[in-house]
Amino acid sequence: MPPTGLPPTFQETDLKYYLRMMRASFSELEEMRPQKLPSPSQIKNIVIVLESESMGRGKEMLGKKLTYHFLQSLINSSTKPKAIILLNSAVLLCHGKGEAHSKLVVLEEQGCKIMACISSAEEYGIMEEMGVGFAASMDEITDTLMNAWKVITL
Repeated sequence: MPPTGLPPTFQETDLKYYLRMMRASFSELEEMRPQKLPSPSQIKNIVIVLESESMGRGKEMLGKKLTYHFLQSLINSSTKPKAIILLNSAVLLCHGKGEAHSKLVVLEEQGCKIMACISSAEEYGIMEEMGVGFAASMDEITDTLMNAWKVITL
């Protein structure tokens, strides 16, 4: 006779308890759990290369707004890239004065590596003033690109 207060799936035999286990999906419970950082399955082996702080060709101010909105969309996306590589004038996004800087900080907190080309950072004189990411050698950049499933250049 099972002790009172225990479900009928427990049985007492010689002071040993037996538990009946069931397979089930607990995805509803995971949805209720707040997530600031994505789980590893949400970070895909995708690398985004930004070549300029301004997206597209045309008006520079519009291009900077597009970059800002693109980074905001990445923050809101359920899928995160493994890395964002900043080349040429895109390294200026690492500088603490740009609007997109705060977006890169959040993406880094979400598990995305922010890689700024050392040569570009030296050319623009921001090596000591980078507020997000790290200065990456061309060897590190090449390794990241060659091991990526997909590379998106903007």
